[in-house]
Amino acid sequence: MRIFQGSYQEFDSIFIENNHIKMTIIPEIGGKIASIIYKPQAFEILFQPSEPYRMPIYGDSFEKYDTSGIDEMFPNIDISDYPYGISNMVTLKDHGELWSVPWGASIDRSRVITQVAGTELEYSFKRIVEVKNNQIFLDYVVTNNSKKSILGIWAFHGLLACDEMTQIFLPTDKVINVHDSSVLGKAETLHSFPVTKDLQARDYRLDRIGSPLLKKAEKYYVCGKLKTGQASLTLNKNQLLCKMNFNEKKIPYLGVWINEGGYKNQYNCALEPSTGYYDSIMRAYNNNAVMEILPGRRISWGLELEIMPNY
Repeated sequence: MRIFQGSYQEFDSIFIENNHIKMTIIPEIGGKIASIIYKPQAFEILFQPSEPYRMPIYGDSFEKYDTSGIDEMFPNIDISDYPYGISNMVTLKDHGELWSVPWGASIDRSRVITQVAGTELEYSFKRIVEVKNNQIFLDYVVTNNSKKSILGIWAFHGLLACDEMTQIFLPTDKVINVHDSSVLGKAETLHSFPVTKDLQARDYRLDRIGSPLLKKAEKYYVCGKLKTGQASLTLNKNQLLCKMNFNEKKIPYLGVWINEGGYKNQYNCALEPSTGYYDSIMRAYNNNAVMEILPGRRISWGLELEIMPNY
């Protein structure tokens, strides 16, 4: 295994590579994990941008930029007022405030440490990346540097290169639709998983990805807290299995994003482990499903990605 520095699409980058995986991190663009290649199949598992990367402007709309690879969502996802009575009233930015600012980065033996300070709220966010064989370990630490509690939602926003053979495996038989949908109905409609009924009472597979010609996008969450911190899906025409493992006590929620050409004419999907339920921090606060970090304290969690042949 080796870690080295170089350039990726004209941005200073850090590469982690062994016999199984080659990973690319761009600290300057929100600490983005831009590429994960599974070398035995020469397959790029992350959705790639159709245009060159551009430096984001803080506070801009997320969709104006590349919307590819892995970004860290914190302290929110949807634009939202911060919960009243906790701090001075602020409006949190689209998809959080980490993706649009440069991060610091350092190499510590077999690990890459990336970190950044909050803008609207006083915190520091650290992510430690380590690769062992066919596994990627992401460890997170958020420290509250203020004299007030900080509330936040973290979500793993990793867009994957799916296809029409992709199959999604979740530890549940119930999910909840979080956006109004022409197929799944109004937001907060409960559905069975993996097969539900669409608005015409026809069977509809929530565990599969349709054609990009459908020009639609869906998002749903596992209904309530997870009983098991695990989810997986197949890629590369069912030749590859990507598994996510995490502590369901620390990361109790899981969202699924499926983009069949409906958002920016792109084709991708994402499994999104999250500490909040769901995308709006005000909604999560009202649902009593938001992460609280006490003054001067820190909170940590981890996520493991395991990439392997799908036998």
